[in-house]
Amino acid sequence: MSRLVEKKDSYLQKIGNKFLYSANCIEDECLDILTQNFLDRICERRTHIIVKNIIETDNLSKSNIDEIIELLQEKRKTAEEIITCKCLKGQCSCAAKHG
Repeated sequence: MSRLVEKKDSYLQKIGNKFLYSANCIEDECLDILTQNFLDRICERRTHIIVKNIIETDNLSKSNIDEIIELLQEKRKTAEEIITCKCLKGQCSCAAKHG
């Protein structure tokens, strides 16, 4: 925990003889960072598989689904026909599978 405090990822508050550790970012910010870090590690040509898996396995309300559909409809207007792999040679296998 002391490393997180040193890195400014959390802060420490002493209450009596106890210490309270708290995160320095709000949940939405943390989710944004976590998502970007995750996406940086997978091939852009494979992102759709992750999105499909999340949709299939997560509990979504009707309003969540409506929000996702609306976002996808907007995204479709500017989407590329084919996603180009930007991975370094040997980093992923999509080039071998998709030419």
